Amino acid sequence: IYTSGTTGRPKGVELTHRSWVFQGASLDALGIITIEDLHYLWLPLSHSFGKVLLAFGLQVGFPTAVDGRVPELVGNLATIRPTFMAGVPRVFEKIYTAANSRAQDGGALERRVYAWAVDTSTRIKESRRCGRRTGPLARMELALADRLVFNKVTALTGGRIRYFVCGSAALDREVARWFDAAGMPILEGY
Repeated sequence: IYTSGTTGRPKGVELTHRSWVFQGASLDALGIITIEDLHYLWLPLSHSFGKVLLAFGLQVGFPTAVDGRVPELVGNLATIRPTFMAGVPRVFEKIYTAANSRAQDGGALERRVYAWAVDTSTRIKESRRCGRRTGPLARMELALADRLVFNKVTALTGGRIRYFVCGSAALDREVARWFDAAGMPILEGY
């Protein structure tokens, strides 16, 4: 595999088939994806992260829909309806920025409802991650936040996303929190 040379002269590295098999087996051991999942791959197959995802698919056996046309990404998500997709931080930042911009362009009530939904969902999910129990009121608040705000976002992704995977650079923490609040957590790959 060769780098693009954006940080100097292009450099090549030899990666053995055994290294790809190891990556696939390591990801499979996490148990986060099954043969029932559907992967949408738009990363270049010459990209090491794209190759890791292919090795993962070969190990687990889930189907992968491949389309590298970045301008078609959002439309394809709604059509293909994947359960997971990987991307670079910039893709997730664009979705986050667009959703926030739409909310800010709405009226005062829409902005308040949006802020409430994001804050409420973030608070409840952080509490759950810390091992604290949440009761029926929290479940009702999450359902209301989803109905008023997040179902529009999840519809754009086909409505079945269980995980996004982000790699190649660090993901902004606020972007990660927002996606988690929307019910589509982003797992960071390395």
